[in-house]
Amino acid sequence: MAETWQHLPATVFGYDMIRRHLLASASLALFCLPGTAAAGDVPSVDRAPDSGLSATRDAAVVIGVEGYDQLPQATFATADAQAWKSWLTESIGVRSSRLTLLEDPDATAVYRALRRAGSRVRRHGTLWLVFSGHGAMTAATGGQRTLLTREAAADALGTDGITLEAAVKRLLRRRRADRLVIVLDASFDGRGRDGLELVPGTRFEAPATEPVTDDDRVVVWTASVGDGPVDTWADAGHGTFTWTALGGLRGWADGILDGQPDGHLTLAEANAYTEWTGRMLGTPLHPGLLGDPSHGDLVVGAGSWLEDGPTDEQLAAWSKQRRDRRFEDMESLMRAEAAAFWQATLASAQQGGAEGRAALEAFIDEFGDKEITLTWAVALPEVLEARQLLNRYDEAVAAAGPTPAPLPSGDGTPARTGDGGTASDAGSSASGDAVADTDVIDAAELEARRAAALAAQEEARRAAEQAALAQLQAAAQAAEEASCDDLVAIEPDAMLGKLSPGQIACLDLRVRTDRLQTDKEKASKVLIINAQSRGDREEWARLVKRHLTEISRADPTLAMHYAVYLYQTDPVEYGEDAIHWADVALENKQVWEGDAHVDNVAALMGLRTQAAYKLWIAADREYRAHPDEDLEWQSEEYRGWTKDFAREWLDFLRAAGRPADLALQICTSAAGTADFCRAR
Repeated sequence: MAETWQHLPATVFGYDMIRRHLLASASLALFCLPGTAAAGDVPSVDRAPDSGLSATRDAAVVIGVEGYDQLPQATFATADAQAWKSWLTESIGVRSSRLTLLEDPDATAVYRALRRAGSRVRRHGTLWLVFSGHGAMTAATGGQRTLLTREAAADALGTDGITLEAAVKRLLRRRRADRLVIVLDASFDGRGRDGLELVPGTRFEAPATEPVTDDDRVVVWTASVGDGPVDTWADAGHGTFTWTALGGLRGWADGILDGQPDGHLTLAEANAYTEWTGRMLGTPLHPGLLGDPSHGDLVVGAGSWLEDGPTDEQLAAWSKQRRDRRFEDMESLMRAEAAAFWQATLASAQQGGAEGRAALEAFIDEFGDKEITLTWAVALPEVLEARQLLNRYDEAVAAAGPTPAPLPSGDGTPARTGDGGTASDAGSSASGDAVADTDVIDAAELEARRAAALAAQEEARRAAEQAALAQLQAAAQAAEEASCDDLVAIEPDAMLGKLSPGQIACLDLRVRTDRLQTDKEKASKVLIINAQSRGDREEWARLVKRHLTEISRADPTLAMHYAVYLYQTDPVEYGEDAIHWADVALENKQVWEGDAHVDNVAALMGLRTQAAYKLWIAADREYRAHPDEDLEWQSEEYRGWTKDFAREWLDFLRAAGRPADLALQICTSAAGTADFCRAR
């Protein structure tokens, strides 16, 4: 075939360029054009559910590179980034002031944002880095994963961009964060979202499980481990990984690993859901967590805000739509390819002679037996069920511990040998024939021995039955003592801090498994009362935090007490958290009446103001000791909080006729002028 084409005129050689253009155009249409049937049925992940959480210590950088100067566009990357931003701010609770969203940035802008995030994260917080776009490797084999920014050159894929290692170092340079979570919706094998090579002839080999760093704080969740491709879903308006991942993080993934939803969503569940749903949609994804397997245990969502996802029937219907559209697009591509080649062939055939004949033969050889082969994944529910059962089996084996050694015979008698004697008898007879000759037992004595053995066995059996009955009775009594069915009945014990370990475990189980929200709230509050009555402040704080973040934050008094606890523990270390829960309490201040309303609202406004003031003073002190642009920004942000909170507190105290000297003092200090704080 190639030898025949060598005789064709230059017009036919132009076919290769035409074909590449058609492939790119058709692939773009294949992945990006919206469908016509039931497109609106695909749930949107653009706006994340509000969890009520506040990750005041966290900072984040979200990057979406869709338009490249020299490379094919990464379709929907911008929409991906915006959706990830919504999830981080609404579901995780990252403050908008500590999140940087970059759309089509260059490397300089990315490095600047990474440095800023590393400075803005607070001690023991989490750093988040999300990237949607094209990726590459620094070498064809054995290289490092690289994030390609807008200016990435087609002839320097391996050297342009930002390596993950460099990004990690920039983010963790201050060593404030306890964890860095990186999410990558990108392929690193040299292909784009349309399945074609970014640069013809350039491919990379990406390691499947190798971590990007030896720092165990780093968690990397990538859309494609190894050399797997990524793609998009036009009806969803996102990359397939982003849509399935954010869907899983909304709660759709809860229980995917073992078939038992528990209201706590882990990163491993989200990853498994992404992989399974990609297959359900017909285009298998190969996502994975790079590095330490324990990263999968990271809880990324919990509480009543988690929602149910699409049904298997819906996913199957969408898969069929995608498959039909994919086939139609492939057929259209083939017809367009043939039409372009035919035009070039006619130009040669019209010249006649050997060249014309060769052109016609080449066309027939190329298109005479064309077929369409479409590979489509089939997701079998039995496979998912088998995996879930296998996970349950592994959990049961792990919980049971090592297999115990075999127990001796229950009646204490030696084991019988094959000929009816005992093992000791067999040993004795082997020791010498003289003993065997004189050791003669008559039939009556043998019968007596047998009767005694049977009696001993019967006595042992009765003793075992009595012991088992005693154990059952003890278990029943313990179960009765550990019962928590009647919350009203056990509340007096809780108020004295005298709940038994069994009752505490029972209540904790109810909090996690009861389906009615009111039952969860009641059981949770009984546990809180018990911990408070025992004087266990750490356990009380843990239970209150769980109640407010996972069950309900409608009780302003509980939120107020938690805010006070955080402020008293450390007004700088937990200042932002104290401010957040004070705000939550103020959201429901209408619950209080009369003097209680005035007292509590004034106290909460005062707590916010004084927490912000201490944060401002601490940040300003750090900035003066180590001048830095980000520290200066942080100091000014806290100063703004102090000024605004103080003014609101001041106005409330004046309206209520309460003393306002401290509020006025802080307001004037933060504003820099008394005019701002004068009565309006």
